[in-house]
Amino acid sequence: MFRFTIRDVLWFTAVVAMGAGWWVDRVVSRDKLPIVRSHLIDALGHEGFSVTIRGTEMVVEKPGGSRYSYGISK
Repeated sequence: MFRFTIRDVLWFTAVVAMGAGWWVDRVVSRDKLPIVRSHLIDALGHEGFSVTIRGTEMVVEKPGGSRYSYGISK
């Protein structure tokens, strides 16, 4: 038969709470990603930048002609 101390139960509770918090954060972040991405594209567009997305790559061009490429997740 197993015996658990209060310390064991508190550690278990802390580990489960951290895991649940991490999982909820990942789900919320994944759901908000398209909204944040569209706001970023709008903000860059208002500043005169040209933004194109090709698959998992976002290409940002400055009005002067400089081009930057960033990897993004879907």
